[in-house]
Amino acid sequence: MVYNKLFLSFFDSEYAGGSSKTLWREVLGSNCAVVIAIGGGGDIVSAAVLGESMRASGMRVVLASIVWERLILDPEPGPIKLDNIYLIEHETENLALALPGCYAIRAGRVVVPQACKVASILRQPIHVLEMWRGELGLRQAVNDLIQLSSCDTVVGVDVGGDVLATGFEDTVWSPLADQLGLAAIANSKAEQAIVAVHSIGADGELPLDTMLERLNEIVKLRGYIWARGITRDDARLLEEIVEKVETEASRVQLEVWRGKVGTIKLRGGTRMLNATILNLVTFLIDARKLYTISPLAKAVTGTTSLEEAREKMNEMCVFTEYDLEEMISFESRKHVGYDIVVKARRVGRQWVKLICTRQNKLI
Repeated sequence: MVYNKLFLSFFDSEYAGGSSKTLWREVLGSNCAVVIAIGGGGDIVSAAVLGESMRASGMRVVLASIVWERLILDPEPGPIKLDNIYLIEHETENLALALPGCYAIRAGRVVVPQACKVASILRQPIHVLEMWRGELGLRQAVNDLIQLSSCDTVVGVDVGGDVLATGFEDTVWSPLADQLGLAAIANSKAEQAIVAVHSIGADGELPLDTMLERLNEIVKLRGYIWARGITRDDARLLEEIVEKVETEASRVQLEVWRGKVGTIKLRGGTRMLNATILNLVTFLIDARKLYTISPLAKAVTGTTSLEEAREKMNEMCVFTEYDLEEMISFESRKHVGYDIVVKARRVGRQWVKLICTRQNKLI
């Protein structure tokens, strides 16, 4: 019975690492999947691990990522435009193939996106998606991937689980990338659109109780697909990748795998998480069911630029990561501590709320 296999794969790591290698195909009902890191930065690490697991099950996998680096690594605000990345092959207006060894030039400086690093480690190219053309452009990139690959399933990977947020929670730092990614996948032409919520709480943003409540809402909507535990093969690949890639959230699962549970500090101690066995789990849920209960994803749907998507969120009194990056110049980033970043975010959030509240009163 498939049910028994699912049960065993979650609780028995030896089973999950061996004779259950067809589970991905059985669960997804597909032989091919487009796997996209939708959170930017280090999310490509966990997306690559999940993708390799799918390949081991006999599936054909197309690995992709948005390209938005942490503000301490990138001298310019916002995601990296495809035109700024070198050693790539442009496929369509919103999609390119990043080759091993690729890099970007930002403000005259060399920046190596995490997707480029992972491509070098895996020795295989990774598709990268343009974000500057808003939800419609990102959706077109997803549809281009579907058409080029002839895959019928798209899996958007978010590490930490902030894609589950409504976006109005005080602790959410990066709503723009996640909600654009969710909207693009949910509105794509994929026969099956899935969000893989990986290692919930690993980014130290949403409280665990909040994420579990949101997952329970998905269960009520019949949007639950699978819960998968990390395997030994996953851990081995993860160890290889995190040595060379800038990521804190994807590293948490490895720490838990090694036996470290309890309090873990992230971002210079500005974020805290309680690491548990749940950090070893990936929850696969229906992206379109999640979209129906995600107001910010709906708000950015149909936008044609990143600025427009940001404005839609600002109008709803939401301060985005793009706003924060614009507030902090690169020279400040090189010298400023995380405590100053936290203060800047607090001031920015107050400013956005004040402006949108005044505008709403005038309407």
